[in-house]
Amino acid sequence: MVAIGSKENFVILAIPSFYLFLNLLVQRKSVFKLLLPVLHILYSIFISIEILLAISKIGHDIYSNDITLVNRISLIKTGIGQTIQAFKIREIKIVMGCFYFIGLRSQGKKVLHLISQSRNSLLLMSFLVFCYLFQILYYSGFWPSNWRYDFPGILSKQLFWITCLLLVSEVATALDNRRITYLVRSIKIFIVIFLIYSSMNNGFQHIINASKGNSWTTNHFTSKIQKLSELSSIYPDYPIVIRSNSVDDHEPVYSIGTFMNYLNIKNRLYFDYIDHDFNSRTGLAKKLTIDLAALSTNGSARVQPITSLKDTVNCISILLNVNDNDKCVMKIKF
Repeated sequence: MVAIGSKENFVILAIPSFYLFLNLLVQRKSVFKLLLPVLHILYSIFISIEILLAISKIGHDIYSNDITLVNRISLIKTGIGQTIQAFKIREIKIVMGCFYFIGLRSQGKKVLHLISQSRNSLLLMSFLVFCYLFQILYYSGFWPSNWRYDFPGILSKQLFWITCLLLVSEVATALDNRRITYLVRSIKIFIVIFLIYSSMNNGFQHIINASKGNSWTTNHFTSKIQKLSELSSIYPDYPIVIRSNSVDDHEPVYSIGTFMNYLNIKNRLYFDYIDHDFNSRTGLAKKLTIDLAALSTNGSARVQPITSLKDTVNCISILLNVNDNDKCVMKIKF
């Protein structure tokens, strides 16, 4: 539920919860134990319906991609091809074929029977493949993106291969086939050595640096908001002017307004926005810059139209990636 609150594509995680719910139901567990998976499933359904209703009204997603059923069906074939390639399905077939001919050929029927009995492994592998394919369809084919939107689907490949290896290991153990057992053990040892080598060679410094960078950004933003709160309490009559000339400031503009409401800052608020690349914007960037321009010109329930701001130096300016050339005596540069 927390993950879905972070990004809507995590609704795919409701499928394991549904499987858990069915198992608990069959085992006749208490209503209390059923509560968490039920809440997760209902929340996922709610978010899914909300998304479908929103995009059905406008006919495209937030990135202006076509979301019609015909478009999604056309993506399935491409998505399946990408999934097969990403999961190395062909290579896995070759490896499995080698396993079979090395030591399992004489026990073919038993092997198939043992694999069919490994229900959890097969269901997990199926879910992981579907999870990857779902992300491709969700993002209209523009996935993976090598960014945070790659989760959770990007982890499906590694989990699929690990599950596949464990399944082969279980079958080999059940058959008491030493050759396959030794081979699987050798692969496991190789994987462990490879992971240790990769960790020692690459280290985790880039992750540490990214974490420190995020921490610094958060602390920097918080300190500026606190400074704004202090200035507003000292100068309650000074209007606050947020100045921006970049569409990338869309989220900071609205978040600053939200923090001001939370901190009970009552100063009159204005938003001064000038986008020098307005005419060249397309897609989502075009929508965002139009929204910011409208907020600046027309205002909102909280923001005053910039044209109504009197020419004065007695004001507090919030500078978002703009030059420090305004008239306000109080300046906070984000």
